[in-house]
Amino acid sequence: MSVHPLGNEIRAHRLRSRLTLKDVAKKTQCSAPYLCKIETGKSAPTDRNFLERLASALTLSGTQKERLIEAANESQKVLQLRGEMSLKAYQVAYRFSKYVTQLRNEDLVELDAILARAHQKGDPMPTS
Repeated sequence: MSVHPLGNEIRAHRLRSRLTLKDVAKKTQCSAPYLCKIETGKSAPTDRNFLERLASALTLSGTQKERLIEAANESQKVLQLRGEMSLKAYQVAYRFSKYVTQLRNEDLVELDAILARAHQKGDPMPTS
């Protein structure tokens, strides 16, 4: 499983509105396979006109539309994770990548110590 902010946002609104991929594709003038790629995180459009059409197709409120655009921006950020991970691990990694710049030095030292203990099994920690 993965975390795809834009895809998750679109899918949630589409399902809540009981729309199919084909329904939304028709309203946004794109293909259903393209929307599927967006929902699964294989594509992350940033074209403002497309996002406006998408918000309209999903009948989003002003606040919901803002969240959709923010999710599109977040989906442009790439964090590569190795190995199989649980959904919780993906969620923690995503939140960490989003908020790491807001952490205090003491918090980073504490997190570093936690990660060092997790890797004492002989798995060398990368140095860069």
